[in-house]
Amino acid sequence: MERDAIVQCLLDGHGNKAEAARSLGMSRATIYRKIREYGVMVTT
Repeated sequence: MERDAIVQCLLDGHGNKAEAARSLGMSRATIYRKIREYGVMVTT
């Protein structure tokens, strides 16, 4: 569920991790860690 929210925010923000983190209420460091943890592939 959390992974899906991260993926959707990244899609909505065209891969912008800072924007995705802000919209999810987490720090950039946290979203980077979770992207790595969940194996999310980010393309811009």
